[in-house]
Amino acid sequence: MKTKGRIIDVILASILIVAFNVLFFLLVGTDNPLSVWISYGFVHAAWIVLLCTPAMLNRGDHPAVRAALYAQTIIYFLIELAAGCVFIYLRQESYTLALLVQVALFAVFMIIILANARANVDTAQKEAVRVADKKQATQIAMRIKMLSMKMNDPETRKQMLASYDRLMRTAVKNSPEVEQLNAEIDGVITTMEGAVADQDTFTRCLGELNALISQRDETLKFNH
Repeated sequence: MKTKGRIIDVILASILIVAFNVLFFLLVGTDNPLSVWISYGFVHAAWIVLLCTPAMLNRGDHPAVRAALYAQTIIYFLIELAAGCVFIYLRQESYTLALLVQVALFAVFMIIILANARANVDTAQKEAVRVADKKQATQIAMRIKMLSMKMNDPETRKQMLASYDRLMRTAVKNSPEVEQLNAEIDGVITTMEGAVADQDTFTRCLGELNALISQRDETLKFNH
C-alpha cells in the first residue's frame, strides 16, 4: 500500500510538471531572458524536492510527521510554481528580482524542513529513552512478581505484589537519579533471589526494596 501510494504521488507530480512544460514551450517558447529560465529551473527544483519527500522520511516516523512533511513540500511546490509563473509572465530582462525571490523561498523552505527534522530527531530520541526506561521498570517489576510466587508467607507475598504494582504504575522519566535507583533496586532483587531460604536477610532486603521504590516515586514526582 505504501509503495502504491508513492507511485501515485510520483504520477500526480509528474502530470503537473509535464503540463507545466507543455504550456511553457507552447506559450513562451525558447527565446527567453535569463529571469524566465531561472524561474523554470526553480519550478523543476521544487518538483524534484516533492519527488524526494519519501527519502526524507524515516521508517519509524509518526504518521503526523509524514503528513506534515508532505504538506510542507506540496505547499512549497505550489508557491514556487505560482512565483515561477509570475516571473515567466513578466519576462524581466533583469534576473535579480526573480533570483532573489526564489532563493528566498527555497531558503525559508529549507529552514522549516531542517528545523522540523531536528525536532523530529529529538522527539524520536526521547521516545526511545522513554521506551527503554519503561522496559527496564517492567523487567524489574516482573522479577519481583516471579520472586513473590516463591513466597509461602501471605504477608510477604502481599508486600511484594504491592511493590510490583507500584513499579508497573510508575511514570517514566529518565534522569541520573532514577537510573541509579533502578540499579540499586536491581541489586536488592538479586540479593533477595539468592536469599529466599534466609528469612532474616530476605525480610531486610524487602524493607530496603520498598524504601528504594518509595524514593524512586518521590524522585519521579520531583522531576516530573
